[in-house]
Amino acid sequence: MDSVDTAFPGRNMSDSRRGSEFEAAVAEIQRLLDPNSTVEHNVFLEDELGIPRQFDVVVRGKIGGRDILGVFECRDHERPVDLPQIDGFIQKRASVRADFGVVVSRSGFTKRALELTKHHRIGAYSLFKESDTEPGFTVLGHYYAKVWYWSELRWRVATVPPESLPIPFDPDATTYLDQNVKDWVTGFLLARSTGSKEGWHRLTVQFLPGTRLSFGGMLVTVSALQVDALRVCQHKRRQVQWTGKARYDWHEGMLTIPPATTLEARTQADLADWDDYDGPIPPPADPSTIADVYMVVEVLPPEYTHALSRDLSDDVDVFFAPFPEGEPVPA
Repeated sequence: MDSVDTAFPGRNMSDSRRGSEFEAAVAEIQRLLDPNSTVEHNVFLEDELGIPRQFDVVVRGKIGGRDILGVFECRDHERPVDLPQIDGFIQKRASVRADFGVVVSRSGFTKRALELTKHHRIGAYSLFKESDTEPGFTVLGHYYAKVWYWSELRWRVATVPPESLPIPFDPDATTYLDQNVKDWVTGFLLARSTGSKEGWHRLTVQFLPGTRLSFGGMLVTVSALQVDALRVCQHKRRQVQWTGKARYDWHEGMLTIPPATTLEARTQADLADWDDYDGPIPPPADPSTIADVYMVVEVLPPEYTHALSRDLSDDVDVFFAPFPEGEPVPA
């Protein structure tokens, strides 16, 4: 490195090795973004006086048949790039008559450094961290989720004769043809979740005459079963940190992702650990920006096993609809 780098005294071999890796990463992303150009790492170019000047990354290409030269300065430090580093790079770029210049900083830029780079048409970029454990530039986004679930199941059973149920009704202990009734109702509701709006819904099951249900091992003749279920949508949000091969443009406030590459963001898989969110969920973001992620999740009851031995809908008449307009909410 030339004298510009001596503004950061005390760099040891470990710092230099990490800096070289950072420069190589900058070169790699530039190759992915500009495959028709030649991208080289750690190149010496002669200035107007014939003095070799070192550049971390050099790009050579053509635009409209004309040769183009670009030079990159990579700043792998814990502090944001400030005026002295930009001043030095402006002079060094001019000395080799480069057509464009770019400064890439792991830790961003001060406000006045950005103003100076913009004035001199110097690109100001940062690379994403490729893992959430390495130091460097961090971009935070959010995962948003619409969490739908059925809540507050309220049961009524019509016996024959009426009011002949000898014990309190317990849906967990009620079976029909060896099938747990609560499991069937839960499966029925989940299978009809798509398109169901928030609010109360009513499921009515009409049995054939003489049908008997087992209530805790006691057989009772029934004519109908009614279940009122509340459909709930809860908004959730979780902050995430994006990682991967990508470059952020400080002047444009935009993200550039090389073709055939993706970004990753780790977050808690358990939605119970996400924050409740009262605001609207934003629409999908422009892919050129740092996108928030939106998902729709159907929550399964913890006791639901998916292992229904048979679908009772084949043996009974079933009516399912939103709660009747104007009817009071079930107690």
